Amino acid sequence: MITSTIVKDVAYNKLFKFTASSTDEKPVGTYEGMKIPQGSILTEVDTSKRFLYSEEESKWYEDTNSIATAAQIEEAIDSVRV
Repeated sequence: MITSTIVKDVAYNKLFKFTASSTDEKPVGTYEGMKIPQGSILTEVDTSKRFLYSEEESKWYEDTNSIATAAQIEEAIDSVRV
C-alpha cells in the first residue's frame, strides 16, 4: 500500500513524500489525480531504498549518492511539512 504526504521544499514548491513496499507499483505522472512534481521522494519501507522522481522523464531514480540517513531525511521533511 502506498501512502503519501505533501511537503514543501526549500523553494516552497509542493512535493510528494511516498512510502511504499518494494513490491508496490511506483506511481508515475499523477497520484490520486494530482501531478507528481519534480524531486518528489519515494522510500521503500522494506528495503530502505530512496527514490527521486523526474517529472520530465516520468521516472523514479534510486538515490544512491545520498549521505543522509533515513532519520535525517525524515527530520528535514518534517521541518517543512505543510
